[in-house]
This record gives sequence, structure tokens and C-alpha cells, in this order.
Amino acid sequence: MSQPHKYQSWQQWCEKLLAPLGGMPCGDDLKYEESFKLLKASSSGVAEPDFKANFILASELLEKQSKDIRIASYLALAATNEFGLEGLIHSLDLFNQLLQQYQAQIHPVKERARASVHTWFLQQQQRLLGVATAHSATMPEQWPELKRVLEQYATESVAILDADSGPLADLKHWCEQGLISQPVPVQPVATVQEPVEKHEVVTAEQPQVQQPVAATSQPTAVASKPVSTLAIAVEAPQSDSAYTEQVRKLLAYDKESQNWMRAIRLARAVRWGALALPPHDNELKTRLPAPRQAAFVPIENALAAQNFAQALEKAEALFMEGAMHFNLNLQRLAIAALEGLKLFKEAQWIDLELAAIADQYPTLLSLKYEDGSEFCSAANRERIGEHKLLSQGAGANTDDNQKIWLDKFKEAQALVDQSKLSQALQLMEGFAQDKFDFAKQKLYQARLLMRSERADLAYPMFEQLLKDIEQYRLDLWHESFALEVWRYAKQCNEAVSLEQGDEFDLRATAIKQQMLVTKVSSAIDWV
Repeated sequence: MSQPHKYQSWQQWCEKLLAPLGGMPCGDDLKYEESFKLLKASSSGVAEPDFKANFILASELLEKQSKDIRIASYLALAATNEFGLEGLIHSLDLFNQLLQQYQAQIHPVKERARASVHTWFLQQQQRLLGVATAHSATMPEQWPELKRVLEQYATESVAILDADSGPLADLKHWCEQGLISQPVPVQPVATVQEPVEKHEVVTAEQPQVQQPVAATSQPTAVASKPVSTLAIAVEAPQSDSAYTEQVRKLLAYDKESQNWMRAIRLARAVRWGALALPPHDNELKTRLPAPRQAAFVPIENALAAQNFAQALEKAEALFMEGAMHFNLNLQRLAIAALEGLKLFKEAQWIDLELAAIADQYPTLLSLKYEDGSEFCSAANRERIGEHKLLSQGAGANTDDNQKIWLDKFKEAQALVDQSKLSQALQLMEGFAQDKFDFAKQKLYQARLLMRSERADLAYPMFEQLLKDIEQYRLDLWHESFALEVWRYAKQCNEAVSLEQGDEFDLRATAIKQQMLVTKVSSAIDWV
């Protein structure tokens, strides 16, 4: 058994961290203290993690300053990184005991904040079990202990944190596998058959008796093998996590054989096949914590180094974790990796899937994490919308002039993706034959600026287009153009808005209302 940093034993560590803090049993809420911020940043990937330092700091805060389940959750991550499965067991046990002992008083006291702690644990499961598995060899006697603390978490802690949520299913399934693969050794039971065999061997006049004995024992040993193998072969998944694990094995096989199309389709069939949007408030904020920026860094670094195969593998692995299937920006990284590998058919397939999701779940493109960051950036929304519009334009009976605009715009989009914004903007010039064509040119150029994450430059162009619609009543004689301007002008105002209720936010609301009044059937999917 290991020894926790700064403590003589795990028992002493647990007792000291559970002890009340004088007059205020739970101490102060340290949310705004530098020590808490440092611990949170290091645990979430914002800062470089030093798990030994995190373990010592979190233990000290719980022992001397504050009883806080957020700190206890960060401690669980640090303990698992430092001590493997043993650290995970002791830290989860401590978490359960803290919650049971201090229920109403423990920080944070707000229901939503407590639910976020459980959500954090749900998202960290694969990380925890991966670290625990890689840290050191596991022992058979550890699995019953892990089962005990997980069951206590599921039956007691979840009810306090978020009664509408579920248990730590991935860790539970991993524990069940451990109980099977590393059973606790059973003490051997003395048999009384050995003397009997010796007695029968002595009677050499009865060889025919010995042969049936051997014949009887032999089929027994052979028969047990096929029965066991058959049971494993036909075993069906008993939970979503078990099903997901089987899918991971299939995906690993496809990736090893470079069958990317099948791997990509299987992963999205599993994660998007029965998509259910997370609950959100009126500001479209969900209770999901934003993914760590550090999670995207290895993918972005691989893309920058033109190691596209590695980038794709990491993007697809991240897609299968937690709630990352909601993060549509991750899909853009996967598409970039596919295009780098010249797998254009696979990249186009994901683009089509994103367009279909945007049609079926238009709200998804506007949802936000609990910190206000978006599931889908403004530039990515622009790309998804453009892919849909260009697909529709290619199949429609458009005139030659419109086809020229669409072809040039598609070419300009490619230039923007290559960081050649100036060339892209120039490419859209020179086709205007009248004032309306000039307005279309401005719209396409503004959309290119949005694609390039330059909403600040696109804003004055949209303002001029909005004035043109009002002055020349384009909404009456060219309704589709007006709706398109309003759609992207709304996105632009939302992108430059800094807080709810500022002038840009109010402007976006006014544009949305104008869209609904003009043609609700088209606008409903965009608002």
C-alpha cells in the first residue's frame, strides 16, 4: 500500500480531511481565492498540471480551510494520477463521506453548482480509468473496494448532487470487468478424494475401474471450456457503456486497417443516431462544462505539422468522449485532417451530416456551455450554412449569372480556409452589373469575413445592407435575398456582442423579429 504525500497513512489522511473546521464546520467558500483558481486551472487543463502539487494543495485546503466537493473532485483526479487505482478508491471514498457528513453545509451550496460537480465526474470517467490503468498493476482485492465506493456514489451521492442524473457508468463497467478478470483468490478447500484414488490404485486386479474414472474426468475438463467460450461469444452488452466499449474495439480495428469511411460512419451513427439536445435556459446556456482547450491542442499541433493521420486519430478519439459529440467545432478539425489526407469523399460526408443535423436540430448550432462559450463558432455556423445553401444551389435550376456567383463564392471560401482572405475578397469583385448585384457582392464578402472570424469587419457591411433593404424595400420584391442578409446579420451582431442587453444583442433580437414577421417558415430554423 502506498503512502499519501505529507501523511503517514491513508486512514490518517481521510480522518484529517473529514474533521470539522472549528466554529464553521465547512469553513469559507474559496471559489475566488487564488489557491482555488490555481487548482481548478491545473485540473481543467488551462494550466500545466502538477498532480503531486495538486494533491498536496487540495488535501491542505480540505483539512484546514474549506469542505468543498469541487476541491474533493480535483483531489480525486490528482490522487488517481499519483497513486493509480488505490488513489481513485480512497479519493472517491473521501468524496462520498464528505458529502454524507456535511450535506447541506458543504460548498458549493447551490443545486446547479453541485450538479456541475457530478457532470464533471461523468466527463472525467475515461480520463480517470485510463490513468488508473496505466499507472501501475491493479490488485484483485482493489476491485471489491472500488465497487463499494461506486455503489455508494450511485445510491447516496448522486441523490444529493443531481437526482435526475445517473451513476458513473463507465467506471462501473470497468470495475465489473476487473472483478471478472482479477477475481479475489479463493482459499483452497481440502479434498477427501485423494485417499480414495490411492485405495483404488492398490487394487490392481480391477484395471477396468480405473479407466472409467479417467474417462469420466476427461470429458468434464473438456466440456467446461466450450461452455465458457460460448458464454463470452454470445454475451450481449448490459449497459450503454458496455455497448460503447464494443464499438471502440470495432473502431480500433477499422483505424488500424485504415478503413476511415466505415470508422467515421460507425462513430457518428452511435453518437448522433439518437441525438437528444441537453436542457438549456432562455439564453441557450446548458449545464455542460466547456471542454478543456488543452484537449484540442494535440489535434491542432498535428494539423500544423501536417501529420494528418495523427490529427484524425486524435479527433476521432476525442469525438467518442463525454459530450464531445455536441461540439461541432471538433468536426471542423476532423474535416481538415481528412482533407489533408486527400480523403475528400469522407470529408464531404461529414459536411453533409452536419448540414442534416443543422436542419433537424437548428438550436444545436446556437447552444452554449455553462461558461457561455459556444458549441459551434460563428465561422463554423457559416460554413455549415454555406454547405447547405451551395448544395441546394447546385441542384436548383439557377440561371447562368447565379451559377457564376456560386462558383466564385465556393472558390473564395477555399482561399479563406487557406488564410488568403484578401485574395478571396478580391475574387468576388467585378461581377456586379447593377445595384442589386453590387448588394449581392457585399453580402458574399461579408460572409467571407465571418468565415474568417472577422465579424468586426463584416459588421459595417451588414449595416449598409440592412439600410439598403429598408430603403429599397428589398423584402417585398426580393424576399429570399433579404432573409439571407438578416440571417447572417443576426449572426454577426451576436458575434460582436459582449454581453446580454448591449446594443448588438438588442440589434440581433430586432433582426430576428423582422425575419419571423417576413417569413416565419424559413426563419424558424435560423432563430
